[in-house]
Amino acid sequence: MSNSRVLLDKNVAREILEGLEKNAQGTALDASQQLALETLKTELLAGKKLFIVPASDNILSLRFATREEVRFLKRHVEIIIPTRYYKRWSRRLRAFGFTREDANVLGFGTFGTDDEESFLGVDEVWTFDKPMVNLFEIAGEQIQKKLTAMKRDLEPPYDAAKLPEVKLLGKDK
Repeated sequence: MSNSRVLLDKNVAREILEGLEKNAQGTALDASQQLALETLKTELLAGKKLFIVPASDNILSLRFATREEVRFLKRHVEIIIPTRYYKRWSRRLRAFGFTREDANVLGFGTFGTDDEESFLGVDEVWTFDKPMVNLFEIAGEQIQKKLTAMKRDLEPPYDAAKLPEVKLLGKDK
């Protein structure tokens, strides 16, 4: 079983949820919903641990908690929790031109953990956000340099932080 950890941004989580809802209603899925559901199934079968950010969980819990699709999704994903340097790293990512939301997702991807604090960061961040992926690819080397410089002043386990891969769902999947 894989120990790989994947963070789903809110768009991927939304497409999964909408796909589950349409499946329950017996209506046709659009391409992104079908892709999100197929990927969810494939990755769960591969043993990957899937996470969503707290903001996505809040929306699901507050607005849609009674829906069966939400309960299904929440049984298969965990909520990633910020660690000590999450906010600092997110602010630094904003300097590269990421939106606040994208910087937060990437911040969780680098400095997020679970309830047991059994890991630091995820291996992959999945998104449908092409501009975010493009910016991450263009600025990747500079982002890595900034993280390396930041880690010099951090104590364990934070000094072992690494950037996740940022993947456009549907590309290379």
